[in-house]
Amino acid sequence: MKRAGIFAVVAMAAAAALGAGGVAGAKPGAPKANQVAAKLCKAEKHADKAAFKATYGKHAMRECKRSNRGEVTDAIRNASQQCKADREADPAAFAEAWGSGPNAHGKCVSTTVRELAIEEPVEEFQNAAQACRDEREADPEAFAENYGSNHNQRNAFGKCVSEAVRETEEGPPSL
Repeated sequence: MKRAGIFAVVAMAAAAALGAGGVAGAKPGAPKANQVAAKLCKAEKHADKAAFKATYGKHAMRECKRSNRGEVTDAIRNASQQCKADREADPAAFAEAWGSGPNAHGKCVSTTVRELAIEEPVEEFQNAAQACRDEREADPEAFAENYGSNHNQRNAFGKCVSEAVRETEEGPPSL
């Protein structure tokens, strides 16, 4: 019972801190990297549960968040800089689009990050998973031999999806 009470107090304190603007110095309404990474991972998991589990392994959600956190942080930073530049370039247009209150910058950043960090990678993940599924159905033995790297080659699907997503991010190899 004591342990549950401590967790309740910690949870209320965390909720109060987040409700009061989150981290000190953070702009009100600006998304946090952990929150955006969690949404990205949730969308990937929803897109294809089996591919998600195969790609990220035993603790899939935690591993997905870890692998996306750096990119999300960069996306937030870039979106914040872009929104700041837009506000300085044309304050009237910025106010018309996002409002003039304390949350205007956060609205701009969150919308920009959502467009950049969530929608595009989930589509790439879905396409990669489907391509790997098609390849596996065509010739399961060759598929396992080509992509599998553990003793029983059961990680082949996850390796295929990871490789396919990486190729779409980097582009096709140059000859």
